[in-house]
Amino acid sequence: MTTIDVKIRRLYAAAHDHLPGQAEEFSGIGSDISTSTETIVAQLRSTTHPIAGPIGTLGEELVVRLRTVTKTLNESAVALDKVADDFVATDDDAAAWFAQHRKELKDADYTGTPESARPPALPEL
Repeated sequence: MTTIDVKIRRLYAAAHDHLPGQAEEFSGIGSDISTSTETIVAQLRSTTHPIAGPIGTLGEELVVRLRTVTKTLNESAVALDKVADDFVATDDDAAAWFAQHRKELKDADYTGTPESARPPALPEL
């Protein structure tokens, strides 16, 4: 495998598979935390237990931070895709490699941009 092969393939894989996959995972975790926290707080409020407020605050803070992580991963995926596209557009060896592997990349869905795909939803606050 050539250096160009490794760089382009890894950039596109990160942009189209790895980062969006992690963003989706963090988004799901944020949604789960939000749902669980709401349930816990609702049950604790009926008992007037003093921990309800701190649990609600902690849950909200976690979800806010997971929203930030999800958004950052989505934006990073788009940026990496643009880097790979720019590399192919400006480097003759990369362009030649890309032309040779275009079908393989298309089959792996690496030829569209991540920004054209619907990124994972951000966890609800």
